[in-house]
Amino acid sequence: MLTVFRYAFAGLLLVKVLDIAERGRVYLGLPLTALICLVWVVAAVAIARDWHGRAAAVTIAVLAVAVPVLSGMQMYNQHMYLIGSIAVVLALRVAEATLLKVQLSIVYGFGVLAKLNEAFLSGTEVYTSAIARPFWMTFIDYEPSATVVIAASVAALCTEGGLAIALWMPRARWVAAPVGVAFHTVMLVLMTAGPISFVRLLVFGFLLVALYLPFFERELDNLMASRGRRSILRSLDSLPA
Repeated sequence: MLTVFRYAFAGLLLVKVLDIAERGRVYLGLPLTALICLVWVVAAVAIARDWHGRAAAVTIAVLAVAVPVLSGMQMYNQHMYLIGSIAVVLALRVAEATLLKVQLSIVYGFGVLAKLNEAFLSGTEVYTSAIARPFWMTFIDYEPSATVVIAASVAALCTEGGLAIALWMPRARWVAAPVGVAFHTVMLVLMTAGPISFVRLLVFGFLLVALYLPFFERELDNLMASRGRRSILRSLDSLPA
């Protein structure tokens, strides 16, 4: 499972470098930005291949703190804190699956608590962050009633809270996982306001989806072991008699 997770995490890190490059170009200057991006990419590839994986994870964790400090990023809104915390777990190499699962529940739980305010529950945030965005206005072009927007807000709140709980339940997680993928895909489509917005939403949403993998650790490990055995058998069959 961890092999699959490392590849997924590394792939999203490589996408994230586009955001770092864009912001760094403005706030850090090209030379320093180029250096940070190069180190980031090398560390991401090292994590995927598990080449000095602990050192690579520490490097990403340090950069996840340093880049926001140097460039003025908000760590939560730019989800660098999530990248950094995942990197710390991979660097520790102690109970990784459990810590990654706890990390996902913390993110969803914090998301629910952060939405318990008048601006979100009244539908204002959903309207400004989804309905007033290019995709809705271009392809849907429908002005929903206040009741519909409020219902969508409550549904989003319940979805996040439900995912935080259901993924821990062996049977429920098989329903929760596709619901979560669909939820983050809809958010990506509706909330995107431009190329960098797309990158940020993609990385954040699918970092969370990648964190579903530890909940299926046994199934993934069995699948990979089975594929490994089949590969060995094919190799033996190909040997000359």
